[in-house]
Amino acid sequence: MSLKDYLLRMRRQWVLIVSMTVVFFFGGVFFALQPQEIPSQVYTANSQLLFIAPLQESTNGETNKLPAITASDLLATEHIHELIAKEMGITASSLDENITFSSGSNAGSDVFTIIATSLDSELPTEAVNVAASVMNASSPELLNVQSKIVEVAVESIPTIDVTRNSPASKILIPTVLGLLLGLFVAFVRAWLNNTLLGSRELSEISGRKVLEIQAHSNKGGDDFTWNNEDLYKTRSSLLARNVKDTANFLVVREASRACFYSFITVLTESLQATGNKTLVIDCDLSNKTDIGFLGLSSTPQGISAQVSKSSELNKLIVSVSSHVDAIFSSGNVINSEDLLASKDFKKFVGDIRNNYDVVLLLSPSYEHKPTSTTLLPLVTEAVLVAEIGFSKLSTLMESARVLEESDSQSPSVVVLNPRVEVKKSDVRS
Repeated sequence: MSLKDYLLRMRRQWVLIVSMTVVFFFGGVFFALQPQEIPSQVYTANSQLLFIAPLQESTNGETNKLPAITASDLLATEHIHELIAKEMGITASSLDENITFSSGSNAGSDVFTIIATSLDSELPTEAVNVAASVMNASSPELLNVQSKIVEVAVESIPTIDVTRNSPASKILIPTVLGLLLGLFVAFVRAWLNNTLLGSRELSEISGRKVLEIQAHSNKGGDDFTWNNEDLYKTRSSLLARNVKDTANFLVVREASRACFYSFITVLTESLQATGNKTLVIDCDLSNKTDIGFLGLSSTPQGISAQVSKSSELNKLIVSVSSHVDAIFSSGNVINSEDLLASKDFKKFVGDIRNNYDVVLLLSPSYEHKPTSTTLLPLVTEAVLVAEIGFSKLSTLMESARVLEESDSQSPSVVVLNPRVEVKKSDVRS
């Protein structure tokens, strides 16, 4: 299956995608409407020092080197903090708890900025001015430079220290995540689940017209009831392309045995109702025909390795009703492909078709045996029978491709839907 096929399968899961998107959308709305913590308002103030004096010269005429400590390092020392706290009349621990100092300076500039931050609106202004005064007094001794205060703080500036997302972003982000997650889950499900989900899906992927027949399986068993209108459409479509000659159909089973044989039974009854004399040949020679097929209580002798001659095959024809005959399979035929490809079997089918309006050759799934391609030269049209919830999509596509390449004609596709409740007036037991 190609990426396009997977995308088509994803489209059938639009309910899942929309549901996940809606759930995440309302999740975003819920969190956006929750009470938000009021962001803290902080206050800042700053002052500036200008280092103006050159480095002092030593007694021997050499210039003393700057100490390793910088102005920023000096501002962060415990000694300076103690001096600031003393000037402000508070303890050093109280200073550190209520005020945060930082600094800044531009490269190549002699201006040094002192910044104080606090939740108290009055403290930053006082603290930054005291810090500037202490630093100015300590600079000659500790930094070996002269300085002066060039800017003092007049008042603190209030700012917000918490950045909050807007309500719109709190809703939009979860919604987009929900959509992407829904698309991802839908793609994974389409990739992992190879089972046929519906006739429309098969029609879109294969590009073929698909006939769907709805039915209901009583309590999930093998007793099916079929929609009369769907049977009529299927019968009419199959016979429309074979109005002149005997309609020889190769019916390939890609459905469960119970559902498939139940469909063939009601199809022959529908053909009988229109006066078409029909012969059904079960060519699944590896398995014995199921009891109850075509309404028989027991399975008569069928095709076997010992009965393969044309004259012998004629003796196996069983009259099921006035217009329906059948040849069954005895099963356990090891060389089934050789028998079906033999001249005797081809001669038998060629001769017998003149006695019937419709001949149905029932073939097992192509996935297990190439019986379908062996029988194709004997028929006028191939019919692929699938079942929703049972047939593998990849097998159906491959079987349809092989039949089309072998016969140069696109096979008809019938999809059985045995899980649909239908009215009793619209069904046939």
